[in-house]
Amino acid sequence: MPELSTGDPECPAHFRLRDVTYEKLCALAKAAYRSDRQMNAGSHEWEFALNVSKLNGHPMCWLLQWAGVKQRRPWWDGWLLVAAALLFIAATVPGMLLVADGGKALWRWAIVGAGYIGLVLFMRIVSRRIDERQLEQNIERRRDASRFVGTLT
Repeated sequence: MPELSTGDPECPAHFRLRDVTYEKLCALAKAAYRSDRQMNAGSHEWEFALNVSKLNGHPMCWLLQWAGVKQRRPWWDGWLLVAAALLFIAATVPGMLLVADGGKALWRWAIVGAGYIGLVLFMRIVSRRIDERQLEQNIERRRDASRFVGTLT
């Protein structure tokens, strides 16, 4: 947040600009989430709301994340991140060695730069697709659980 100063060396009062309404809204959401989790720890309604709002790109997703709602991720998600980093390193190091070995040829730098940008864009698109698929699977799991509970009652 930007900080405002009075400019007077005798009175070095600093003011921070704050959005009090937004802070109250976040505090209210956090309190509601904690209260609901204490009353019904097995409920997954907050996670369902987070998944739906995140999949649809709704701004409510930010508020739910500020409230402390976590998205469930599969166990292999961290390993997928490590594999993507290793793939990125394995794809860029040979290109850098090619450029460093060959001298100052501008076309080599252009090829390596284009490959680097292409790889970053490709990894971004793939990661978004994986995240969307995980959100859809979480939503479907919740819907299936709701239908199952509905048939029991």
